[in-house]
Order: sequence, then structure tokens, then C-alpha cells
Amino acid sequence: MTSLASLRAAPTHARDIVSAAPEFSVLPELARRRLTSAAVLQRWRRRERFALKDALLVVGSGRLRERRGTDDRELTLTYAGPGDLVGEASFLGGTPTLDFVGVESGEGARVLASVVRDVMRSAPDLAIAFAARIERRRQNVEERLHALLTRTVEHRVLSFIAEAAVREGIPTPEGVRLAVRYTHLEIARYVGSTRETVTLVLGELRRKGLVAIQQRWLIVPDVGRLEATLDAGG
Repeated sequence: MTSLASLRAAPTHARDIVSAAPEFSVLPELARRRLTSAAVLQRWRRRERFALKDALLVVGSGRLRERRGTDDRELTLTYAGPGDLVGEASFLGGTPTLDFVGVESGEGARVLASVVRDVMRSAPDLAIAFAARIERRRQNVEERLHALLTRTVEHRVLSFIAEAAVREGIPTPEGVRLAVRYTHLEIARYVGSTRETVTLVLGELRRKGLVAIQQRWLIVPDVGRLEATLDAGG
């Protein structure tokens, strides 16, 4: 786990990360200044774990995944990349300790929940924005739970790849390449399966021409065809 010693006092850079978050762009100048002045820089390495409690983290670079479970049995709840916010639920009554793992090395700006609550009292639009984010996450969890109960592993893996292609895809001559080299275990932890099963599924998807793998990079040759396959039931 990351200790408080890993939090770096780099106020200028942390302020820049907070200022760039779209949710804060609508805030009055005084409220935005209150947030940015309280920001503290946090860095993480790939595969490093750290906890977040009673605080908001704005991701500036790199990627994180939120996890639940134990070391040998865990589920990935969500991924977060540059510009994303995590921990906002604690400001609306929930106070869970969130467990994160670095997918890529990166850094973000951490702001204490008490500071954000003070700002929300004078800027209710921020509370509305957080509530909208939480609702989107709730809907995503419901959709994933429905998929776990009703969809095949192949369909869930395809959904993961399609969402990642939209979220972070990089156009290349061969197709859309995912920006992260996801391991088979990382995909399995998101779709609720095992590494061995995901390996078999990816092999089948390659044979069907729905995905390609080059130097461990996942590439979608034809996003439209992949989405059509999903719409047809996988």
C-alpha cells in the first residue's frame, strides 16, 4: 500500500491537474481557487496499490483500476485515466476506503473531502455534477452485473475491448490499438472470469478476425464489425 510519504508537496503541478478537470470549470473563481490551493500531488507506479479515503483524486497522467477482493480473488470495478475523478461518492454520504492499483505509472491531485464539501456548500452545481457521475457509475455496475448473469465470457471480453477502444483507442494503419497493454489476468478480473478462459477467448476472437495482437498490444481491425457482433449478441 502507498503511505502518506508518497504524497509529494508539488502545489503548482497539482493545481494544474485540478484546474483541468471539466467538473471544476463551472465553479466561481474563488471556489476553484479554494480547491486548487488544497491539492496535493500523488504519484504511483505500475502495479502499485494505494488506498483512498475521504478524499477526491483527479488523475493527471497514467491509469488506475479500482479493485475489490483479496489478492487471489479480486474484481476490477472501473478504470480511470487522465481527467477522470475518483472518490466523489464520499462527499455525498458514502465513506468507503477505495483500493486502487496502477495500470500505468502516473500522478494525480488529491483533495481532502472536507475541502470539497466546503466548496459544494457555495457551489451546488458541483454536487449535481458529482451526483450525475455517481449515477452513471451505478448504471455501469448494473449493466456489468446483468452481463455476468446473462452473457457469455466471449461477449463480456468483446464489451471490454469495445469500451476500451472508445475510451482510449489510438488509430493505427492496422486498426484501433488500445492504449494500455492489458494482461489476460487484468481483463479476467474485469469481466469476472479466469486468465485461462480469457486466453482461450482471445484466441478465438483472433481466429474470427475481431481482434489482433501485436507485441501484446490489442488491436481492433474494424470497430464497426466488433460493435455489430456485440449488438447481435456476441
